[in-house]
Amino acid sequence: MLLLGNEGAGKTTTYNKLARTHQDISSGPGSCTPHLFHKLITDDLMMPIRLIDSPGFGGRRDVSSHVAETSAALTPIDLSCLIYVVKAERSGFMANQIANFLSVLSDEDASFVRIIVTHTDTKGWGENAKKKCKEDLEEDFEIDPKHIFMSHKDVKREDLLKFVVASLHDPRRF
Repeated sequence: MLLLGNEGAGKTTTYNKLARTHQDISSGPGSCTPHLFHKLITDDLMMPIRLIDSPGFGGRRDVSSHVAETSAALTPIDLSCLIYVVKAERSGFMANQIANFLSVLSDEDASFVRIIVTHTDTKGWGENAKKKCKEDLEEDFEIDPKHIFMSHKDVKREDLLKFVVASLHDPRRF
């Protein structure tokens, strides 16, 4: 599983939570993640999961070249899904970020993208706002709501892990 998204979206925070590591994090522009980080998560899972954190989009890299560079670095690794991590923002802004990301993928590859919306707590999103966001993403991008996870700083690792494991129900290679 590969975590992708803009700088400061919460990829490394998500990675740290799932992998039980402490990679440096920052908020805002200027990615702290200089290269890919890999960790094999075994826990009590039926199969191990390779989780990969990546540098964020932004700065001098455009999305298409960043995805191409990341894909080249991952050539020997089988990926079962891409997780696009997006920071909770105005729905139009968020939708634009997701659309830009999906536009560089084939329709087939885009169908295996999962979404984690982070920072829902800092935006003051209650359950209704989270539900509305999922509905909008489902409508705009035809993403199954079970492939969207609403996250916040106090999210339990077990809840994130459940989402990740459920995302692997249809394994494939990119």
